[in-house]
Amino acid sequence: MNIELAVILSFTTLLVLMLRYKVHAFLSILIACLILGILGLEDPLSTFNSIQKGLGGTLGFVGVIVGLGSFLGAVLQHTGGIELIANRLIQTFGIQRSPIALLIAGLIISIPVFFDVAFILLIPLIKYLSSQNKGMLLRFALPFLIGISIAHAFIPPTPGPVAVADLLQVSVGAVIFWGILVAVPTALITFSIANRFLVFQSTFELSQISFELNHEASQKPSPNAWAVFVVIFLPLLLMILGAFSEGLFGSGTIARIVEGLGHPFIALTLANILAYPLLAKPGGFSKTEVNEFSSASLKPVGIILLVTGIGGAFKQLLIDTGIGASLAEKVSSYGFSVIVLAFVLAAIVRLLQGSTTVAMITSAGLIAPMVTMNSSVEGAMIVLAVASGSLIFSHFNDSGFWLVSRYLNLTEKETVRSWSLMTLTLSAVSFGLILILWQLFV
Repeated sequence: MNIELAVILSFTTLLVLMLRYKVHAFLSILIACLILGILGLEDPLSTFNSIQKGLGGTLGFVGVIVGLGSFLGAVLQHTGGIELIANRLIQTFGIQRSPIALLIAGLIISIPVFFDVAFILLIPLIKYLSSQNKGMLLRFALPFLIGISIAHAFIPPTPGPVAVADLLQVSVGAVIFWGILVAVPTALITFSIANRFLVFQSTFELSQISFELNHEASQKPSPNAWAVFVVIFLPLLLMILGAFSEGLFGSGTIARIVEGLGHPFIALTLANILAYPLLAKPGGFSKTEVNEFSSASLKPVGIILLVTGIGGAFKQLLIDTGIGASLAEKVSSYGFSVIVLAFVLAAIVRLLQGSTTVAMITSAGLIAPMVTMNSSVEGAMIVLAVASGSLIFSHFNDSGFWLVSRYLNLTEKETVRSWSLMTLTLSAVSFGLILILWQLFV
């Protein structure tokens, strides 16, 4: 059978299973892998070896990072570090400028903590600020959503960008560096646009007098602000330095040490080790309590890791069948830029099935065999293009859409008018900045 027909059939099956029959992403991609391997490989039985190789190779790297990141996020969550960051920033900026403080808080908080956890944790504070400023809940909610959305998609160690970096064989440190350079101006530009065009008083607000700060304060003391920032930013700094160690320190012993400390395994392990004496112990948490909530943090990670792993298997089959090289030649002959293709593929998958992480992993698996990296900058830009496409337009098939709708008490129309248009703006602005950086540095 023609290899191109095999990949078309497998991808069509993937979409039909996820969209028409609502089959879980992991099982859908696995079936697509089996179709591609059995129809596209000379020896159909080698399909299983390719799946095992791709899945194991991906999880060997991504699994460790996501696990360590989950542990770190759990400590920050349970010790009150997340609320402390938000409150400290609001105190610094003042109540009138609290929307920009929430934007910055979102950017910081979503680096170690999953999107939905960060949002749910700070919703009471956001509602309280709204009640103290004559309502207009979206004026405070959208800035925070902008921050956590862009950080979740662009800045490791969140699962999406880590998985894409691994599938495309790009340094996580380089993705962090360039991801921050794109995420911060994207967030500020989107904040300005949202504040002017997307903020309105919802139907629910018009029928309510005020909101209550419905948040149970912990009886245990909060950690020091400097300790929280050290635990969050130390691994990021180490990974960035590790990615550029040769350029900064030459090729000697110091460069090798910095490179080692900057490996994601080491950087995140150090942050987790520091988290206990800096955050958990001063807060009165025992080692048993830390172990309990750290273990609990891994429960939602299992599904993410399975989808990530099977995305790696799909990429491996594209390589083993030779379709990746064939597609690369056709893309070049048609004059398509790989960075535009990365964005478009991620956007299509996101629009069709809803999940940002699944869109990133699926599109990265498709594009990985077509990509030939000439520099870490080029690789990081392609990773960010995938991330940008995955943000394109959250709508009814996205769990995030309903999370925002439920917690902000918005109608479906109001959620589209605010949240969906916000994600569209994030995607458009970030991709525009990525194209500018691509022209300047690649």
